[in-house]
Amino acid sequence: MDTDGGPPRPEATLLPDVSQGSDGMQRSEAAARAAGWSVHWAFALLALVLVGELAAFIYTFVAIALPDITAKFATTQVGWTITTSSLAAAMAVGVIGRLADLKGKRRVLVTVMAVSAAGAVVSALAPNYPVFLVGPRALRARPPS
Repeated sequence: MDTDGGPPRPEATLLPDVSQGSDGMQRSEAAARAAGWSVHWAFALLALVLVGELAAFIYTFVAIALPDITAKFATTQVGWTITTSSLAAAMAVGVIGRLADLKGKRRVLVTVMAVSAAGAVVSALAPNYPVFLVGPRALRARPPS
């Protein structure tokens, strides 16, 4: 209870404390640095989130293009287009995760993205459905990061 007899006031506010510390740095910034966060780490996290979201976009784009794929390759087995990507990603996720632990996450992420881009090029240039289905779809099947 306050000295004026009114209800007690909350001690903490919902906004972060941004008053100046003794070193001239704002306290919330100092707390973030003490927790290990920096601008570099924030951008790295943003990049990983965007790469992870790329997998959902790829499946969406392929689903939209299925009628055109069916017409171009004159096949009734177009359902395998997404299935082969999912199977290849399921098989690769453990291997890629282990490689990332051994060789470094940045190196493996860049390599997987380069292989995925190569798969996209081969997929765009595939002359027939088996080549489109087996080679590039397996190359492009990268696990969500």
